[in-house]
Amino acid sequence: IIVLHHSNQGNNFFVAKEISKKIKCDIHVIKDVINLENYNIIIFVLSNTGDEELMPQMEEFLEQLLIKNKKYILCELGSYFGIGKYHGCKKIAIQILDNLNWIKLTDMSLDSTPELDKEKLEKWLQEISNALHDDDFRNSKYALSN
Repeated sequence: IIVLHHSNQGNNFFVAKEISKKIKCDIHVIKDVINLENYNIIIFVLSNTGDEELMPQMEEFLEQLLIKNKKYILCELGSYFGIGKYHGCKKIAIQILDNLNWIKLTDMSLDSTPELDKEKLEKWLQEISNALHDDDFRNSKYALSN
């Protein structure tokens, strides 16, 4: 398992570190990632630039992916979740990854303005940790190994 994020600062980096710490996995900023073949599950921390757009460096990284048939988890950071018809920037990432036949295990949108919702993050991380250690999950089509 690897956590990918776009920057070594701010909420993006904080959330990526918390995920990595909770499930004990690798963590890398996207500009440093060379080969994802060695990972069964890729976790993306996506920051929203506003108006449901991805950070440019993350969008470029996703658009350049060629690897197919991986499993992934998304954690989207933003500030308008639950208001109106806002769908967030994760819809862009999901579309790109669907085109590569990736399997989405789960996703979560997390308010980060004015403050990061740390309580929601911790609850979600516990759910992921539990799922990754559950025998039924490990034996399903969403299993950790291919």
